[in-house]
Amino acid sequence: EFKFRRVRHGLGINCYGRTEGEGILCKYEGNWDKDRKHGEGYLVFPDGSTYQGAFKNDIIEGYGVMLWKQTGHKYEGNWRDGRMEGGGEFTHGGSKTKSKGIFFNNYQNIEGMFVNPFMSQAEAAGYIKK
Repeated sequence: EFKFRRVRHGLGINCYGRTEGEGILCKYEGNWDKDRKHGEGYLVFPDGSTYQGAFKNDIIEGYGVMLWKQTGHKYEGNWRDGRMEGGGEFTHGGSKTKSKGIFFNNYQNIEGMFVNPFMSQAEAAGYIKK
């Protein structure tokens, strides 16, 4: 017996998670290819954080902007396999301090060392001086 399966393809919106009560658990609005997020899209995470940018085979990949709702941190730049990787700019939510540079596997290269961009500038400076 052959069963048909709906496959998302083209431009569309998908909300999933809670069916009752307050809020949407997760929402994606953008391009689909063979039932995967692919191309440009906008994703809302369960905690309210958002990502606007490129996807490839259901993974954040290419240029995009992530805004973390709880901290106010923002990263605008290149992504690979769902991680900050390549050129980008990280803005700290509390201080609004901006840090441009090269990122690899969610770490920023500062003076030849890879530093966690979520640390404060003072914490990062302490690691660099050691």
